[in-house]
Order: sequence, then C-alpha cells, then structure tokens
Amino acid sequence: MKEAQEQELDLVQIAIKDGIPICKYLDYNKYVYGLKKKKRETSNKKQELKEIKITANTEEHDIKIK
Repeated sequence: MKEAQEQELDLVQIAIKDGIPICKYLDYNKYVYGLKKKKRETSNKKQELKEIKITANTEEHDIKIK
C-alpha cells in the first residue's frame, strides 16, 4: 500500500484466480475509462442486417453478388 501511495496510484483488484486476488497498481480513473472505451468499441462492431430487393427481372449473377 505504501508503494501505491508513494507513486500516487491505486491498488486495484483485477480478478480472482483460484481464490487468490490479482491486484495491480493503477490510476483507477484511467482503468475505468479504458473499460468503458472497450465496451463502447465492442458495442459499435455489431453487424447490421442488409435489406435486399429481388424482382423477377433480377439476373442470377446479380443475386450471387448481393
């Protein structure tokens, strides 16, 4: 804890693995910002469905391309 205070960082628990807490010295505000940024980026990557109109005059080659 003293090391974290000397470096003006926070001791943040990242995960628990096999009952052992995994901690790092981090700037907590930057850590939270990074998590939110990753979440935003993954939500933006969702694929949107494309609407295709096919009529009786649509050629076979055009259907393959669409």
